[in-house]
Amino acid sequence: MEYLEEGEVLSGDDCDTHGHRNGEEGETEKIKLEKLEEDKEYGQFMWSLLPDTCLRQVFLHLRDRDRVRAALVCRQWHHVVRSPSLWRVRTFNFSGRVSRTHRSEMDTAVNFAKTYGGFLEDLEIRFSHPINSLVTRRFQQTMRAFLSALRKARGRLRSLTVKHMDLDRSAWCRSVRSSLVRSLTFYLRREGSYLNYLNLRGARFYLLQGLEVLEAVAAAQQHVHLGRRPGLATLNLEDFFSQSLAVYNSPGFAEVMCRFKGLRSLTINYSCMSDQLLEALAVACKGLDNSGSLRSLT
Repeated sequence: MEYLEEGEVLSGDDCDTHGHRNGEEGETEKIKLEKLEEDKEYGQFMWSLLPDTCLRQVFLHLRDRDRVRAALVCRQWHHVVRSPSLWRVRTFNFSGRVSRTHRSEMDTAVNFAKTYGGFLEDLEIRFSHPINSLVTRRFQQTMRAFLSALRKARGRLRSLTVKHMDLDRSAWCRSVRSSLVRSLTFYLRREGSYLNYLNLRGARFYLLQGLEVLEAVAAAQQHVHLGRRPGLATLNLEDFFSQSLAVYNSPGFAEVMCRFKGLRSLTINYSCMSDQLLEALAVACKGLDNSGSLRSLT
């Protein structure tokens, strides 16, 4: 770099050279900005050309909160986000420990049922190892609000899984357990006719409460068979009753299972097996056309 000596004056040619350089730099920056604007407009233009089918495939990979934000972009995206196919399958994992995060997960589930419950068809709820009565009470309140919101949203579940409630643990007090059973039986009696798959693995009900739940499902399925349409095909009752119970001695279990017509797959514990149950299944599981339909008994 050249420096001017004291008293030396910059010539006109030098001024022109510096001005030319500054002009070139300004033109370069202007071109860059114009190119960025073009790329931005081109990107927006390309997104606006995507059909709804492609947008739905993109939104399938987003989390719920990201979908909600995407719905605010434009009318087209808002319309696509409200597509039923984006909300048909949902899994909620509830921890058995106390924390603000886990409490917010329960609140999120209830809000989901209120907003998108009408689209929901396949639902799975997992509740793992509750450690105290505070957690079980929150879960019971969440389930009551969630199932109530589903009914109000006119949701029609085809598949319902509620795993590992462990209702025979000491963390469940009698009143909370009874309230949960009432909420579950009320929902199953009202909405259970739409179910094709029911999994209550690890519920560990006591005998009378377990039979009450099964009675509710059987009552709902009775309306299905009167309408001559397929009903519950798969029923998973593994660890449905408390392990300390000898369910095979209860005639009530066989009587309830006799009402499940059209079952194709049944999973139960060995402690539930009895001659009365097998006879009841032989009569009940012939399907609507009097042909044997039970293909799996484990």
